[in-house]
Amino acid sequence: MWLNVPLTNSLFTFRSEGKIVLPVVGSGIAAAFLPSGRTAHSRFKIPLKLDQSSIVGIEHGTYIAELMQHASLIIWDEAPMQYLYAFEAVDRSLRVIMVSIDVERGKRPFCGITVVFGGDF
Repeated sequence: MWLNVPLTNSLFTFRSEGKIVLPVVGSGIAAAFLPSGRTAHSRFKIPLKLDQSSIVGIEHGTYIAELMQHASLIIWDEAPMQYLYAFEAVDRSLRVIMVSIDVERGKRPFCGITVVFGGDF
């Protein structure tokens, strides 16, 4: 993985402003190169077997649910290596979590959290 310098600069810029940024990648090796990076499966509890109706394992009232409610940015590197169902499962689960606190926010893609998809397209 080649980590783009502007990507890490954006990460540090957002965090210096007190915003929550969740950097995730497709593989464990790549996660080591991203500051506070984790694999998407680890961060979002994405199941290994996915289909068009899958949801992730984030439950209301958990730490990760609270983190997602306050996140300003998700940086998802190696996005082309992920199945489409992984993105849809995260989006679907975010909507379930967010609708309990803000119905309007739950209607937007990824509940209004800015998501940057990176990788070799």
